[in-house]
Amino acid sequence: MVVYMVVGHTKFGPDLVARQIAGRFNAEDTFNHGQLVNIISNYASSGAYAEDLLHTWKAGTQELFSPISHIMSYRCFTLLADDGAVRLTLVQPPADFEPFLDPGNVYLHADVMRACDCAAERQLRSVVMPSLHRKQYRGVGERAVPAHSNAPAGDRLLPDSISSCRNVRLFTRRCVEDGYWREQAGWMRTSAVSAVNKALSSVQPYAAHPEMRKEAYGAKAKDIADQYAKFVPPQFVPDRFELPEGGCTGTSNFWKQTKLSTAQGTMQQLGQSKMSGRQGGGESPSAQKPKKVRWSSALHSQPLLTALLAPPLNGTLPKKHVEWLALAGQMPAPGNELVWDVQVLKRHAKQMAKERADIVWLGSAV
Repeated sequence: MVVYMVVGHTKFGPDLVARQIAGRFNAEDTFNHGQLVNIISNYASSGAYAEDLLHTWKAGTQELFSPISHIMSYRCFTLLADDGAVRLTLVQPPADFEPFLDPGNVYLHADVMRACDCAAERQLRSVVMPSLHRKQYRGVGERAVPAHSNAPAGDRLLPDSISSCRNVRLFTRRCVEDGYWREQAGWMRTSAVSAVNKALSSVQPYAAHPEMRKEAYGAKAKDIADQYAKFVPPQFVPDRFELPEGGCTGTSNFWKQTKLSTAQGTMQQLGQSKMSGRQGGGESPSAQKPKKVRWSSALHSQPLLTALLAPPLNGTLPKKHVEWLALAGQMPAPGNELVWDVQVLKRHAKQMAKERADIVWLGSAV
């Protein structure tokens, strides 16, 4: 039985893996999706759409299994290999039970679970234990097959000694609270050995079918490659990604303050500046971002008061953002590397308006 989790309610063991990934993420350089995938790969399989990992199971088994209608409406699935001795009793749910979206026979949950346990017990008693006694037990899974089949290794074909297959029955229900299972009639279209071998032989890696467009990282593949080529220092780029001949461009965009002369005087305006780093690795945006002036009451209270009382403000706090920028342009700033944070000036100017009668704050328009 397979039970899928409800989105947003997955509080269980994998949280430990998530904590480990978060710790590595905070401690290492992670600029984009590609580097995040490299971190996750240390703890879990993160090769999304990896062409060697994913196989064409859906396309290869279409002739063997019929589609599941409204599959997103069900969270619980049970597969039962019927050996011909399974006995289930049909039931009619009560009137207050919300009916399933799809037709099919309905059975009690306890009855289906009992049938699964009985089928497993019969398998152990009639097949597994006698095989162990005769020392002919081959195991379970793909690795147990090639030594007993004439097919090439990796084809997953059934051994030649297999003459029949069981009919696999599919049961679905919406959640674990449902007391009933719905069976999808005719889910396994045929149990003939030839049909099963045909379906298994047609299952291949996506690498053999480029027309199916399954590429690593899916739709993000091109964006990740561009990020590695343009924005990531070369020492952090995995070998499988290509770099320009000149190395990493180091191009970065960020916002900084520049001075602009207007009719009202000199004000500071936000402008966009594009900077190019050196060949082989660029400077990070944080290294070029201008630093803010730290407020000091002894140094800055009087200049701010003078600017507020002088024209054009005349004791009234600015209402528009451009007016605050103009006020910031009148404040002293040591050197050209430091700029004033408008929010800092606004906070101290409002405090002056509360303490002084000659300064009025009429509120902000922005």
